[in-house]
Amino acid sequence: MNNNQKIATLTIEDYVYVTVAGITPSDTTFFVKEYEEFTKNYFFSPEYKLGRWDGKFKFFSPGNRTYASLIIEISEQLKQRGYKIRVNNKRPEFSLDIPPVDKDYFKDYGWELAEHQITAINNILETHDGIIKVGTGGGKTLITAVLGTIYKNAGLRILIIEPSKDLIRQTRAELKQTGLETGVFYSDEKNLDEPIVVSTWQSLGKNSKVLASFDGFMVDECHGSQANTLFNNLSQGGKDLPVRIGLTGTLPDHDCDLLKVFSVIGPVRATVPSHVLIKEGWLAQLNLLMVKFVDDFTDEWEHYKKEVAEEPEDKTITYSKFKSNKLFPEYDNEKTYLKKNAERLESIGDIIKVATNEYGNSFILVNTIEFGKKLTKALGERAIFISSTIKDRSPIYEAFDSEDGMIGVATFSLASTGLNVPRIFNMFLIDGGKSSIKVVQSIGRGLRKARDKDTVNLFDIYSDTKFSMRHARKRKNLYKEQKYDYREIKITHDEESEKAVQKCLKNVKSFYTDKTHEKLKEDVF
Repeated sequence: MNNNQKIATLTIEDYVYVTVAGITPSDTTFFVKEYEEFTKNYFFSPEYKLGRWDGKFKFFSPGNRTYASLIIEISEQLKQRGYKIRVNNKRPEFSLDIPPVDKDYFKDYGWELAEHQITAINNILETHDGIIKVGTGGGKTLITAVLGTIYKNAGLRILIIEPSKDLIRQTRAELKQTGLETGVFYSDEKNLDEPIVVSTWQSLGKNSKVLASFDGFMVDECHGSQANTLFNNLSQGGKDLPVRIGLTGTLPDHDCDLLKVFSVIGPVRATVPSHVLIKEGWLAQLNLLMVKFVDDFTDEWEHYKKEVAEEPEDKTITYSKFKSNKLFPEYDNEKTYLKKNAERLESIGDIIKVATNEYGNSFILVNTIEFGKKLTKALGERAIFISSTIKDRSPIYEAFDSEDGMIGVATFSLASTGLNVPRIFNMFLIDGGKSSIKVVQSIGRGLRKARDKDTVNLFDIYSDTKFSMRHARKRKNLYKEQKYDYREIKITHDEESEKAVQKCLKNVKSFYTDKTHEKLKEDVF
């Protein structure tokens, strides 16, 4: 061996962190710069504005500490920089001899595992860490139940982490159907005695030592793992746990958030996109209609030109530029207009009511409580606004399973993720924004099949104003990435509400070309 060869010692401290010793200060500087990412919306931070922080999260610290998820990549770069690698593994040895599962693993409970579920479970069992990325409605709870049962039978304690109280109750009930009894740990109930416990990340944030009493965790909707509270818990209180599993239908589209998820859970071990599940008949067929409301701002444009008559540049401003640059200069101005536009709200309400009469239960997602309450009032007595002030919302969600003509209205923040409400026949996303996670998760609320449902109608409603159009273009690109076919229509300012409704209905009906879909609709309605 060359006595002058540089040696880098990588000490694996636990399941999250690795320290690197023996490298030069200049190489430390290189890795700090190489593995730093701007955090999401860093420019809003007071610390950044005051110049006290550069807006970046460092995945390789100036003290030579990094993440185990990056160890292979960093090792290769160290070799390229002339280092010989030595590894000092301080992690306790962990191994389980678990045979692969097959479709009959839960046959005693009347469940048969699908091929994508079998593959995902067996991939996880090879390493006991990583992410299962399967489209919403692809049976993540059944996957969780199988893995929970396997680890329980192996004598391990597993914490299942959910993003909300609603999902604690739902997950506990669904796991019980597979014979898996669980404890729960959140504000209303604290039972840590069972080998499998379901909790929320908010509860863990207030009780960070809880994680240390388990052997592993499974994070449902793990795309939220970049949230500071959950990330800190998993990277600190959970750093010694060998079983680290995440389940989600989406992953963050921001580099820093994505790396944080990988750092505390591991890489993606299995991927099953929604369009594959739809094609295989696992999920409902998606009829996606983008509905653009076109408003007339001619009067405002003419008034503006008169107001600036002495300024030649503004006097000749085109209608298009007036709409884009002058009408609603800030996003908040536009949101206020859309929220208070009574004619638009009436038309949207009429479309919802007719779609509900024609096809069945509807679920509407909105951005604000104020708009949600206004829309609920316009929809009449059949509609209910589902708010966070309702302590137990499960009876409302359960009513969708037994009742027809239900109309539920909720905010994206409350109900776009995780909830299992299969008998939704119409989904309405009103001014859905540009977040890929929010949009994909929202669509997932409607993709679950039910006893009398194999199709869902999705109405993506927006306006031809600047920011609404910009966000709609991002959603169109997302739909193309997800391989969701969609159609587009315009509702103009001179169309009465009844005409707008008929235009929407005509386009939705044109989706139903498959005779089996037509027959199902006739049988049900």
